[in-house]
Amino acid sequence: MNLLREFTPYLSVLVPFRAASAGTLLCLGANEIVMGPLGELGPIDPSVANAFNPEDPHNPVARLPVSVEDVMAYLSLAREIAGLESEGSLAGVFNRLVDKVHPLALGNVHRNYALIRSLARKLLELHMPGEERDRVEDIIKNLTERLYAHNHMISRREAVQDIKLHVTAPSARLEDLMWQLYLDYEADLKLLEPFNPAALLKPQEYSVEFEATGGIIESIPCLDAFVFNGTITRESQPREGAPPVNVTFTRQGWRQLI
Repeated sequence: MNLLREFTPYLSVLVPFRAASAGTLLCLGANEIVMGPLGELGPIDPSVANAFNPEDPHNPVARLPVSVEDVMAYLSLAREIAGLESEGSLAGVFNRLVDKVHPLALGNVHRNYALIRSLARKLLELHMPGEERDRVEDIIKNLTERLYAHNHMISRREAVQDIKLHVTAPSARLEDLMWQLYLDYEADLKLLEPFNPAALLKPQEYSVEFEATGGIIESIPCLDAFVFNGTITRESQPREGAPPVNVTFTRQGWRQLI
């Protein structure tokens, strides 16, 4: 968003369909969010993942993500719903949490709690004047704390009336162009085809190379794509609970296609 702002004083973001989480965060930096009737935004509360997160019981080599707002909600539950107020009671609640989640993982949760609010504030302040500071803080709270579920779908009406974002509806002509553009990206990114490594291997094959496009940046002179290259190898003796194939990424990065 900062890079886009280097090239224009006024920026509009088109949302023909879903722009959840990080997509919503980008929208916060725009002067105008143009949402079609099927447009959706989402909460910006992050989940964190690092080496100190709890192990996934179904896959010992993986780690479970920890939702920042879930941790904060657990502590709020103890204070506001259970009515725990004494230092001893709250210390017991916190110790129970530390028994399940590594202290350094919780430290990472707090850093991300502060980070997402700082990012949202900086993005909104790119185009909102200082006298709207209260509205900025209200938008941040709405998108982090007050929706209660990360998969909550924010419609165009809710974005205007409840979240208080600067959202406009496109004309019929622009709405049609936005949707056609979305369908083009849907085809290029194969959004309707789940990436299933095991399905890419034929029964007689031991390994196969693959290429997948994860994102596109298009401008008038060129088109660049973020491309993943790798190898899918069949496991001869897969461990219990582990996937039957191994995916190895050999290259990933931006590539100019046109």
